[in-house]
Amino acid sequence: MDKKLFYMEEYTGAKILVVDDTPTITDLMQDILSESGYNPILAGSGAVAKKQLNQVIPDIILLDIMMPEMNGYEFLEFLQSKKEYKDIPVIMVTAKTNVEDVQKALDLGAIDYIRKPIEISEFLARIRVALRLKHKEDSIRSLLNLKEQFISILSHDLRYPLISILEKAETIVYQPKIEDTFENGLINRIYNDTTSVVSYVDDMLTLLYENSEQQNVEKSRLQLLKLLIDTERLFIQKLKEKNIRLNTFLKETLTIYAERVSLGLFFRNLYNFLIMNLEESSVINIFSDDGSLVFQIDISSVSKFDKLNAQIIRLQKKQADLLPLHLKACLKIAEFHDFSFNPKNSSGKLELNLDLGIIEQ
Repeated sequence: MDKKLFYMEEYTGAKILVVDDTPTITDLMQDILSESGYNPILAGSGAVAKKQLNQVIPDIILLDIMMPEMNGYEFLEFLQSKKEYKDIPVIMVTAKTNVEDVQKALDLGAIDYIRKPIEISEFLARIRVALRLKHKEDSIRSLLNLKEQFISILSHDLRYPLISILEKAETIVYQPKIEDTFENGLINRIYNDTTSVVSYVDDMLTLLYENSEQQNVEKSRLQLLKLLIDTERLFIQKLKEKNIRLNTFLKETLTIYAERVSLGLFFRNLYNFLIMNLEESSVINIFSDDGSLVFQIDISSVSKFDKLNAQIIRLQKKQADLLPLHLKACLKIAEFHDFSFNPKNSSGKLELNLDLGIIEQ
């Protein structure tokens, strides 16, 4: 099939808003567009076009510059000021051809420029390009929306029930009332398998959040101690294996203003990184200091100290390309919440100060 015919068929019926105050021009464009299988919508000025937008969202807009009431530049500014209109591709169709006019229109959001008088084949070719661009951008937006829905499903619909199972299994595991070895084995298997699945879900969330814009999320006032206790619960087995002691010295009244899911992921990734990189029998003391959350770590190994300190400095400097995945996710979430990292160290103690805006309520 001829490529031109393919694109004509693919975008047949596309809605094209024509904004021009010259009837002969709008009539000409209407004829060309209709004969090419498109659905033209006419507006004699920017003001009329605004009313048209209240009724239908076009696939692209063909826009003149010199018009009464509202010129093309003003109409572009209007489009960019409205979330529902700012992504509509706009092609300028005008006799104003100097470089300054072209640059101004492009700077205000137009994607292309067609000079009058119209050359039909070029006119239609540029419209096809604009429609292909819109189709691709719409596809990308759909994928991004799907990703955000997937994050929500993982975070709430899947992870929360798993955490509930984990908490119940943990309660039984640490109550030495069951003498039956077989039952003990089953309960431990449930506990360990659920922990593994939660860890897998968190890894997927980490990958998704690391590439997410994190828009349209709701922040609320969260109890910091509960968040850290819930996080520690997921790493009990790993802490035992390395004999790492975690001491949390926080009041129950300390709170932080953040988005719950991403903040939980932030702490899980941070804990995971610390536990993986600390030597056996390390001690981590966690406390608050002037609005910051402090992780004070006793490290006897010089090489471990230097390695950990180097990664924390990279966090502070926001050197994402040099960070492992767990810390990349931490950095992404920290930037979204406007957190900052401040490393300090002295005599074998490494301190990571997280400026979280902690307040007491």
